[in-house]
Amino acid sequence: MSPYVNLEFNLELGDVTLHGVERGAGKRVIFLHGFPEHSYSWRHQMGPVAEAGFRAIAPDLRGYNLSSRPKGLRAYAADKVAADIVTLIERTGEGPVTLVGHDWGGVIAYQVAMQAPEKLERLILLNAPHLVSYKRALRRPDQFKKSWYAYLFQLPFVPERYTRANDFAVLRRVFQNATVTPNAVSAEDVETYINAFRPRGALTAAMNYYRAMLWMRSPKLCRIDVPTTVIYGVEDKFLNAEVVVPDARWVSNLTVHRVEKAGHFIQYDRPAQVNRLLLDILRSPPP
Repeated sequence: MSPYVNLEFNLELGDVTLHGVERGAGKRVIFLHGFPEHSYSWRHQMGPVAEAGFRAIAPDLRGYNLSSRPKGLRAYAADKVAADIVTLIERTGEGPVTLVGHDWGGVIAYQVAMQAPEKLERLILLNAPHLVSYKRALRRPDQFKKSWYAYLFQLPFVPERYTRANDFAVLRRVFQNATVTPNAVSAEDVETYINAFRPRGALTAAMNYYRAMLWMRSPKLCRIDVPTTVIYGVEDKFLNAEVVVPDARWVSNLTVHRVEKAGHFIQYDRPAQVNRLLLDILRSPPP
């Protein structure tokens, strides 16, 4: 078991089993990872959050790492994945939780806030797009240049082969190029992520999040009134600021922290600063 956790779990949800890790006791803080990661994404956050008196929980989203990989695009629609997290919240305790999401985990966190706002006390997003802003921005040249891979992933078979080529060379470049701080991600960290993509079907499941986003009708959208904080590494090479900071039409109660010298993987680039911000939010009086 990894040193940043003290418990692993497998939660049966009917059509899928969610694997996850947790540490600590107290009010729950649930961390949702992005692409191309899994629960290991939160290795710098779970210890400090648990030591501050909270129960830190980080699942592998469906399709990732040790969680089930259902077939078909519908299985990876945002509302379907969000339903997993709602059930996770219901099964792991009572009362509302703080939900923290990075990248695709943020997309899912926003969706949970729309589907089941009563389950959330707070919402915290780290370099994560709001789905409406992201889909609109993809039509513009500046965001398309950063997110061209979202269109590549729409092809069958080709993106999987491209990503696997030369022992996942493209994923290695992602982690090298998207962090601002030297050695923010070690070779061992990268191997942890790549090894999770070696099993048959693992890459397809992760890419199906993007395919479902563009090919399927978006779930019903509504304004989010849950108190929301965006923590934004301003040197993000994948997401423009207008994608990360949602419009007031979609999020009514919003606080934004812009972090210098941090990129898309802000929780690696500036773990101490991210942890301070997280704990300041968590320790503040309930909204």
